[in-house]
Amino acid sequence: MLSPRLLPAMLVMLAVDLCFVLLLLERGSDAFYQENSLLEHAQLTVLAACVAAHAWRQRRTVSVFEHRLFVALGLLAFAIFYRESDLQSLLAPDSALRNALFIARRILGPLLWLAAAIALWRCLAHDRLRTRRFLLSDVALLMAGCVAMMVLAALLDKSVIHLPGPNRFYEELLELSAYLSLLFAAFALRTEFPGSALPGWALERNQSRS
Repeated sequence: MLSPRLLPAMLVMLAVDLCFVLLLLERGSDAFYQENSLLEHAQLTVLAACVAAHAWRQRRTVSVFEHRLFVALGLLAFAIFYRESDLQSLLAPDSALRNALFIARRILGPLLWLAAAIALWRCLAHDRLRTRRFLLSDVALLMAGCVAMMVLAALLDKSVIHLPGPNRFYEELLELSAYLSLLFAAFALRTEFPGSALPGWALERNQSRS
């Protein structure tokens, strides 16, 4: 289970979700969860915070494993931010810059996802013992929740599953919750399962001495 220090973060996530549910019930309008509206702006804000938080965390790590992990998560957050942003929509339809951004998006988008995947693979394949300990850590559980919510959001988007009420609202809210989980992962204290014999920094120090 998550460490007690992360429980307030989970309560924050639930509170944010509740605020948007109440907003839906109060206004009875779909304007705030459509394209380029309040809910999507909240997603972009959280994703920008994710990039900054993971960059901050990787600079404060001691072990190579943690450094690579938070670099990978930062790249993942940036790839999602780039996917969710729609800068070309702010430009005139006949603008040359708009067309250039549209073309660049098709190239840079996959490259960012590939960079995040390679960085994560380098992290997890570098030390299998530490990877096994990592899989039940706070960060791993938060990332599992992030992935699960993004998959559910994709299923709602493709109309594979349906929920009572507006599917698009649930899709956007699940994505926001997923991005919040990604943000909270930057502040998780444990990147290894607490049952491991030595913390990551101690293991690396012992290895360097041997």
